[in-house]
Amino acid sequence: MSWENEIDAAEMIEIVSKLQGLPEYRRKEIAILLMHSTLNGYASEQLAGFAAGLAQVKQAEQAEAK
Repeated sequence: MSWENEIDAAEMIEIVSKLQGLPEYRRKEIAILLMHSTLNGYASEQLAGFAAGLAQVKQAEQAEAK
């Protein structure tokens, strides 16, 4: 798999298929990191806040499950 320039459609489908096997929370982490890498500084900070919020929700869900 080549990351130097662009990936072709088959490679993209392969990556997405592999990600489907991950837990939802991990897929969200990856999506957030991908979005973060495309944003300017201000938007990146906003996204970091969103990520922190997701972490709080996940922690609350885990606490309720116990």
